[in-house]
Amino acid sequence: MKTILRDILIPVDLSETSLNSLNTAIHMARRHQARLHVLYVSDLLFHYPQMGNLTAVHTMAAEVIEKDKSVLEDLTRSIRTSEQVDCRLYTPAGNRDLLIKEWAQKHPADLVILGMPAHIDHASYIFDSLAYQLLQDTPCHVLAVPAGKSNQVFQHVVYPVQSTAAPMATLPLAKQIIEKNHADVSVVSMIDNADANLQSSLNSLSARIRFRLAKNAASVTTSQVYTQNAAASLVAICKTELADLVVIGANTRRNIREYFFGNFTQKMLHNPETAVLCINPAQKERVNKASVSKLSAKRMQLA
Repeated sequence: MKTILRDILIPVDLSETSLNSLNTAIHMARRHQARLHVLYVSDLLFHYPQMGNLTAVHTMAAEVIEKDKSVLEDLTRSIRTSEQVDCRLYTPAGNRDLLIKEWAQKHPADLVILGMPAHIDHASYIFDSLAYQLLQDTPCHVLAVPAGKSNQVFQHVVYPVQSTAAPMATLPLAKQIIEKNHADVSVVSMIDNADANLQSSLNSLSARIRFRLAKNAASVTTSQVYTQNAAASLVAICKTELADLVVIGANTRRNIREYFFGNFTQKMLHNPETAVLCINPAQKERVNKASVSKLSAKRMQLA
């Protein structure tokens, strides 16, 4: 099976949340034999968002940032030696969120792993989370790790099947993660109450997915749920089944109502219980463009 995860980007600010997500990233990089890119952004406003006079504490802030960099240099060396992971540290200065997005756009990161804020479930949908912005602005897949969680292994994966999504498109990466973790998988048909006539086709699709995952998973089960709120039902299923990962296809299109109340992807990212892997369709477009570009270059050399 061709490796899909070659480069993993992990933004770190040395908070407990980001260190938990770093722990998840280390174990994923080791299982997938991927390069791990640790990104620490020196951002005064991020460290001191309430300051009235930046100049007065500039020296102190610079000392804190240099100490953080020193700690991270020691940490990345330790990851390389003790975990046998190709780990690289980057320490640019500037606006944190902007630089993370720029890095993901310009460098070949296949996956960005983010620790989500502790109270993300109460946040407004009007202001997009960094995870959602990355899905909008970059071709990277995004793994959102809830605050207080540190997944060294994904033992139970929930795989939803919806009429409004393309669940087959999420299979290649999901299969690799499931195989590397030898995970149990729950394939769930999410049937909209208004589209009950789709039950047969969704169940048939779930059966196909179950068959495709059978060789990669420890076990695969299928079930169905009728719902008017797919995100809320999926969060409840993950909680009931003690799932540690849910795989969804990212969708950043929104209607007017969803700008205020959130679309399915935003609501899942605001889930405080389970890690969410958002598979970005733009990644496939980037891979296809890269393949075409390489083919064109080869033809030019032969001409």
